Amino acid sequence: MRNDAQVNYEKAYTSKENEILQKSLIVVSTCTGVCVHSAFDHEGSNAVKFTSVVVDEAAQASEPDVVLPALFAEQRVVVVGDHKQLGPVVPEHNLCRAYLDALERPLLERLDRAPEKPCCNTVLGKQYRMHPSIRCFPSKQFYSSSLVDDTSVTAHSLDIPTIWPRRDENVIFVDCCSPHEYGLVFEVGRARARDTSVLENNTSLMNSGEADLVVCAYQRLIKDASACPGDIAIITPYRAQHQEIRERLKKKYGEASRDCAIGTVYALQGSERPYIIISFVRSTAEGVALFHAGDQAGSRDIVVSESEKSLAVRQTCEGQLGIVSSSKLLNVSLTRAKTGLICVGNSTILSQGSNDFFDLCENLRKRDCLLSESQFLSLKKQSSSSVQQREGRKPCYRACQPEAISEQIQVPISSKPSCSSQQACTQFAERLSAEMANHAAQTHEKDHVECQHSAKRQVADEVISTTALHKQRRAASVSEQKSQRKTN
Repeated sequence: MRNDAQVNYEKAYTSKENEILQKSLIVVSTCTGVCVHSAFDHEGSNAVKFTSVVVDEAAQASEPDVVLPALFAEQRVVVVGDHKQLGPVVPEHNLCRAYLDALERPLLERLDRAPEKPCCNTVLGKQYRMHPSIRCFPSKQFYSSSLVDDTSVTAHSLDIPTIWPRRDENVIFVDCCSPHEYGLVFEVGRARARDTSVLENNTSLMNSGEADLVVCAYQRLIKDASACPGDIAIITPYRAQHQEIRERLKKKYGEASRDCAIGTVYALQGSERPYIIISFVRSTAEGVALFHAGDQAGSRDIVVSESEKSLAVRQTCEGQLGIVSSSKLLNVSLTRAKTGLICVGNSTILSQGSNDFFDLCENLRKRDCLLSESQFLSLKKQSSSSVQQREGRKPCYRACQPEAISEQIQVPISSKPSCSSQQACTQFAERLSAEMANHAAQTHEKDHVECQHSAKRQVADEVISTTALHKQRRAASVSEQKSQRKTN
């Protein structure tokens, strides 16, 4: 009797849910929920149908997960997503390779590669997030240079020479040759029902040298860029590196560092931060040995000459870089930053194992945005004039004129400036005054030193002339005494 009552209750509950769905204009659900929920009554007379079905983030769902909800549409299906970024995650790796590849390829990617694309195909090409210098490479590499900047993103220019030495470039790649190593991943789980257990049987990769550089970059962002911990996110593909960086930040900055988001690309996809630090960790490609640089390598290391630019070699090494070689992972990592981007990795190993990394390093090298570890650590605060001189541009002292200030802040000289414009003028005037005072002090000190040198030279000349005169007089006296002796 109890079972019959439970069945009657479930039927009544499902009937009521179906009635509510029939009257609803908009229903929000997951793809799986639509397919398996009993209230949708897929085959009965009360089957729920919708005029339109919209599948958001369809690139992260497998093709069956997108097709099955589309069966509820009577007129149209709208599929939204970006197949150039991370795709669906298929945990069943024991499937045959062909079926696994089919599940890992989203519907959007298959439609994009089809010879005949759907007639109703719309690409949203305007981006509202990244600074133009950050957008430059992903747009060219992954989107055929189709991305266009909104006017709001041009206001994110930075002047922080301790991190980004070029004023117009908010991207930097720090080349770190520190080797990676294996590390344990500690996960807190549940054993039985109540007892907390710590799982230590999972290994991952970590890189202590890159962790040091990440902490250094974090410190400079907090100190020089006046950033809050919540403005910074650190992306790394390995959980051991995640735990290593988290422990170092906690040890140095305490609980305040908890506001800094640290995680894998999968955890941070869809989010954004003003400043992004990426640690790629991989510094040794593991697999079959290709000896192009001598016999000093280990039996599981791939070593390729730094001058080697062969596409075939990169394709051979690509499978040995693990998840780092994924172009989708790289695309997501580079496009999370709004204002500034800092990449830390071994440019040689990454370039030799991935065409995308090779193009990235070449692009940043041409833009003078690829620095060695020592160059990055030696970056110091510099004045505006010294930065311009280092970049090959002469300082423009015409900027002290009101017209020049008006041109720089793009506000007519006759109009009333905004608060931000007034602040920009004030900061510029302060920097100019400090620079002129510094120049005047240096000139005064130089003149003072020259005067001291001139006085010393004058005293030395007088001493020399006096000594010579005494020598002449003494020589004359000696010769006179000799002549008197001869006479006597």
